[in-house]
Amino acid sequence: MQDPNEDTEWNDILRKHKIIPEKEKEISSNEVYDLLVEQRDKLEQETKFDGLSDDEIEDLLMNEEDSEAIYDQY
Repeated sequence: MQDPNEDTEWNDILRKHKIIPEKEKEISSNEVYDLLVEQRDKLEQETKFDGLSDDEIEDLLMNEEDSEAIYDQY
């Protein structure tokens, strides 16, 4: 039998009919970087308001809404 991990048309047909298992997806360094950036941004967003008073949070949210409104106009 051929190497099941080899990229051949024959192996693609065998995979389609579930005779051999699907190939494991290889993750590129760009995908790893994108995942790390996404996780960092998510963590920053979650901790954005830690240690701020209610008034400070309200001011930040108002400034964000104003910025979005200006951006939407253009």
